[in-house]
Amino acid sequence: MKKVFIHLGLPKTGSSYLQHIFAKNSALYNQHGLIYKDFSNNFSAVNKNSPTNGNAGKIANSLIGNFSLINKSNNPTKVKQDIKIENFQYLDDFFNTLDKNKDYNHLISSESFSRCTPDSLKYFFNIISKNFECVLVAFVRNPVDQIISNYYQRLKHEKYTKSFNVYYPSAILWVKRMYNLLISFRQNIILFNYDVRKNNLINCFDNLIFNKLISTSFNKIVNPSPNYHQSEIIRLASNVGIPFRVTDAINYIENNNNEGNQNKKFLIPKSISEEIHKALSYEIKEINNILSMDEQIYLSTDNYSDKKMETLFTKSDLDFLSNSAKDYYDTFPNINKRLSSYNLYPGLPANFNVLDYILLNPDVAASNMDPIEHYLCYGRYEYRRYNRIKELNIGKLEHLKTNSRLYRRFYNRFILKLKLIWHKFISK
Repeated sequence: MKKVFIHLGLPKTGSSYLQHIFAKNSALYNQHGLIYKDFSNNFSAVNKNSPTNGNAGKIANSLIGNFSLINKSNNPTKVKQDIKIENFQYLDDFFNTLDKNKDYNHLISSESFSRCTPDSLKYFFNIISKNFECVLVAFVRNPVDQIISNYYQRLKHEKYTKSFNVYYPSAILWVKRMYNLLISFRQNIILFNYDVRKNNLINCFDNLIFNKLISTSFNKIVNPSPNYHQSEIIRLASNVGIPFRVTDAINYIENNNNEGNQNKKFLIPKSISEEIHKALSYEIKEINNILSMDEQIYLSTDNYSDKKMETLFTKSDLDFLSNSAKDYYDTFPNINKRLSSYNLYPGLPANFNVLDYILLNPDVAASNMDPIEHYLCYGRYEYRRYNRIKELNIGKLEHLKTNSRLYRRFYNRFILKLKLIWHKFISK
C-alpha cells in the first residue's frame, strides 16, 4: 500500500527550511515516485529564494476552520460528497490528486497542521487511511528554546512588544497543546529531535521516504528569529515610533552588521526555565516514549542563569532609533523652548538630550511621561544616562554627598514639581 506522509511543521523546528527543499526538489521527487504538489500556490516564492509555507496550508486551514462542517457526516465514505457540498475546494483537490495517483507516494507539509485539534486531524487521517498508509512526521525540540525562538518571531512579524515574562505563560499552554496533538497519534507518528538532527533535517525525510539520500541541497532559506539585541531594537522602535516603524526596524537589523558583542543569545532566568519544564514534564515524558533513545529531550537548566541581560546600543542603532522616534519626539509641544527655561534649574545637565534620554531608557518612552520632568524627578536620582556619549550623569559619590539625607531628596522633589507646574503654566 502506498503512503501519504503528513509533515506537522511545529513552529521553530526548521519547517521553512524543509519546505523550501521540498519545493525545490518536487520534480526530482516525482521521478522517484513521490508527489509533492503545490496545493497552496506558493511555489513561486521558492523561485525567488523566499521562505514558503509548505504545500498544504490551505488544506490544513480548511480542517481548522471547517471541521464542524466536515464532521456533520457520520459516514466517512460520503466525505467527498460532503466536501463538495460544503465547497472545500482545497480538500477536494487533494483527494482528487490521491485518486488519480494511487500508484505514488504523497507528501504534504504545513505549520498549520500543528494548530489542528486531535479530532479534526484524526478524521482527516482516517479518510486517507482508507486507500493509503498514512504516516505523520514531526520535529520536536527543547520547549524552552522553542518558546524563546517563537517569542522573537512574534516580535519580528506581529509587532508584539510585550516582555517575555508576560508572554511565556500562554506559550506554555501553546506547547502543551501541540505536544498533546503529537501524543494522540503515538501509534502513527514518527518524531525526530530537532536539536539532534538540525544539521541534516532533510536526510531524515530522504531516509524515511526513499531509504536513501536524493534531495539536492540549495542555499539554506530560513526564517530566522532576531537575537536579543535585535529584539530590543524592534521593541524600542515600537514604543517610541508609530506602528509601521517596526518594519523599518526589521529591515535595519537584517541589513546591518552589529558589533559582535551585541549579538547575544537570550537567556531567561533559571527559575522561568524550571517553571516551563515542570509545567510540561508529563508531555515531555510521553514525547520521549515516542522518540528513539538517542534523541530524548533532556530537561536541563544548566544553560540558564538569573543574570540580567542588558542591551548596549551601538551608535548606528541610536542613529536609526533617533530617526524612528522623531514622530514621538515631535509630540512634545515647544520642547526646545522649554528646555532653555529648564536649564535654569540645577539638576538638568547642559548636554541633556531629550531624544537620547528616551532611547536610552525605554521605560520612559513607554510611560508617556514628559522626559524632562521624568529626569528631574526620578532619572537623576537613579543615575540614568541622558546622552549617548558614555559618561556618568553625575558622580555617584558627589551625588551621595549632596543628597545624604532622605528628607532632603523628597523635599527637593516637591519643590521641583511646583516649579515644573509653574513653568508649564507660564509657557502656555
